[in-house]
Amino acid sequence: MLRGQAAIEVLETTARNKGTVEALGDLVHNKQVLERLAKQGITVVKNISDIRGDIVAIGTHGVIPQVEDQIMARFKEIINTTCPFVHRAQIAARRLARAGFHIIIFGDASHPEVKGILGWADNQGIATLDSEYLGKVRPLPRRIGILSQTTQVPADFTAFAEKL
Repeated sequence: MLRGQAAIEVLETTARNKGTVEALGDLVHNKQVLERLAKQGITVVKNISDIRGDIVAIGTHGVIPQVEDQIMARFKEIINTTCPFVHRAQIAARRLARAGFHIIIFGDASHPEVKGILGWADNQGIATLDSEYLGKVRPLPRRIGILSQTTQVPADFTAFAEKL
């Protein structure tokens, strides 16, 4: 896993030395940086089927394990820029799911990071920002594992977890 500026530098060096790099998913949330990278031959694609070259970067939000397997099998060179915090959440989700926990992710269910984390949990859970969620679930799961989308405010996560 590469982080922040180091990931960008590796992508720039790779593009300069080897040509086009296609990133599956966002690299950064900065339009100016993305424009600069595009001028250097680093483009962002939304789907694995959109990738035409041999060099692919996994975006900072990561991907579900099945997509990661497809990337490993299909492409010659892979640069993984998954944020280390996101990767830790992915591993925690997998461990909790395999231990029989129902996963609740405090986050935006439509966000790529959250979708990826749920994928690592074998889709054994849900994502919500609604602290009343458990009041709507019957029967109530015996074992619950609570994770947060990495960009959520820690105090909001704490309040959410306390309400659950």
